Amino acid sequence: GQSHGEMIRLHYIDRTESWRDGHVTYLLIKHVCSLPTLPPVEDENMSIPCEFCEAEVPLNIYILHMVKY
Repeated sequence: GQSHGEMIRLHYIDRTESWRDGHVTYLLIKHVCSLPTLPPVEDENMSIPCEFCEAEVPLNIYILHMVKY
């Protein structure tokens, strides 16, 4: 079964690419505003919290995350 966090993540991350380099995994994440609890957003300057780094990120922007395992 999916955790609540995974379900939420599927809602507002439109596309995720990842690749490994040694022990570091890079995640390229496009944040989109598609949470069912949020109204449609036309302002592209609006920001939402990033689930991975807790930063406020602009919508429709690809963010590169480095995750070390």
